[in-house]
Amino acid sequence: METPQTEEAKLGKRLMATVDKLNRELGRGTIQLGLPLAGNAWKLRAEHPTPRYTTR
Repeated sequence: METPQTEEAKLGKRLMATVDKLNRELGRGTIQLGLPLAGNAWKLRAEHPTPRYTTR
C-alpha cells in the first residue's frame, strides 16, 4: 500500500514532467507555477497591505 507522501511525490513528478514537456514544445517560460507577472497590479497591492489586513 502506498503512503500519501508517495502518491503525492508521483503526482508532483508527473506534473513537472508535463510542465517541462509543454515548455519544450511551446517555448521556454510558457508555463510557470505560482509566479506573478512583472508589473502585475495584484503584486503591488500585496506588497503594501494595510495595518488591518489580518483582521479584515
